[in-house]
Amino acid sequence: EVRAELSPQEIADTLYGFAKFTCQDTALLDLLSIEARRHLHQMPLPLVSATLASLAKAGVTSSVLANRAAAKVKRALPEEVDTATNEELAKLAMAFGKLQVRDGPLYDSMAESFL
Repeated sequence: EVRAELSPQEIADTLYGFAKFTCQDTALLDLLSIEARRHLHQMPLPLVSATLASLAKAGVTSSVLANRAAAKVKRALPEEVDTATNEELAKLAMAFGKLQVRDGPLYDSMAESFL
């Protein structure tokens, strides 16, 4: 099975491609979101941002992935969040919003990183 052999970067790149070209294969996108969830612990913050932004753009909702990503961002070392670019943080905030993550402390900590 090919999807099980994808690296975190390949998952993010594949999701980006499908989102960019408005792929409507929800079963495929759901399977890729499961793979993203399985590899979330291996993803640095910029890759989490790209992955969630692509899923949000494609209209795929995965509350488990979104909530785990939110927990990962909150647990991230301040240096990791501070080294993220404003574009990556903006993409992440947009993705969390589109994925309906309701977590005030998460958004507060992300807002501090913009300052």
